[in-house]
Amino acid sequence: MAYEDKFRSDPFTPGLFHCLICGKGVRNKHNHFRTHFPGDHRCWQCGVVYSRLDKLKTHLRTVHNCDYIQRTQWMTFNLNTSNW
Repeated sequence: MAYEDKFRSDPFTPGLFHCLICGKGVRNKHNHFRTHFPGDHRCWQCGVVYSRLDKLKTHLRTVHNCDYIQRTQWMTFNLNTSNW
């Protein structure tokens, strides 16, 4: 499903678009369009799910004081050192 046809330009503000699904004014059509669909980025500490990876990264940083890069390095370490 293309997201371009789900927005209309704001006639008074260049670079602002209105979502035809919810009516919200946004500047980034692609990122906003993804908010209308279930997320698949789950926090491994508390289980909250986000539709966007950048929102998960912000959540990790602000709620759990964890850097996403630290998490990926930890996962890589555990995968490499675990006994399968």
